[in-house]
Amino acid sequence: LTADHGMHNGEKGMWEKWTLFDEATRVPLLIAHPQSPFHGQHYPLPVELLDIYPTVLDLLHIPGQRAPKPFKGFKPYPLQGKSLAPIILGNRLWNQQQSSRRDPVVPVLQSQRDSRSMPLLLQDFAVSQVLKCSPSFPTTTTTTGLDLQQWKDCDLRLSHHTHEQALMGYALRTPQFKYIAYFPFNRSSWKVQLLQPSLQLQELYDHRNESTSELSHREIINLVQHPDYKNIVNQLKRQLV
Repeated sequence: LTADHGMHNGEKGMWEKWTLFDEATRVPLLIAHPQSPFHGQHYPLPVELLDIYPTVLDLLHIPGQRAPKPFKGFKPYPLQGKSLAPIILGNRLWNQQQSSRRDPVVPVLQSQRDSRSMPLLLQDFAVSQVLKCSPSFPTTTTTTGLDLQQWKDCDLRLSHHTHEQALMGYALRTPQFKYIAYFPFNRSSWKVQLLQPSLQLQELYDHRNESTSELSHREIINLVQHPDYKNIVNQLKRQLV
């Protein structure tokens, strides 16, 4: 049970879904499996909707992203998502399933905390993206991120950026922080300029010690230029790019 996106209902002065704030990117994901020993438990790390497809493949024992060669005429291609099967089945069932596979076992789990706890995947972040357009590049502010009056949804009828300047925004969400970066987007070639000099805008929000009652309310103060967060910004930037 899940949803493809969240929705702003006036939070931060915004409506609909076209942002990288938690109101738009954070959705419920409930998975039930008869063999899972973790019924009703909450997984503490962010995951992505891209993970659903490879998860289904693994749970159904269908060769997918890790199959080394074509299987019965099916040529597998690398998938962007990761399988959540290890945290659904637990270490014991997952290892049993892996032992019967013909493709190599990929280490995807952190060290097990104890035999009864839900294992943790090595990847502890989720990435979201959104396309935003403006007549010109805005200036970066230290408190509000994007200028809401200047940035808007893109006119998809335009194939060239003669009337609009497009930026592709990426958000890297960890349990503690959200880092957002916007890069120029070429609407003719559909390519993003990810090289460091092309970085246009950055945002950083601190989610540590956040309660469920204030979910995403801390995504108001942009901390990207705060000296105490310099190392965190650089670390998350490297992780994203």
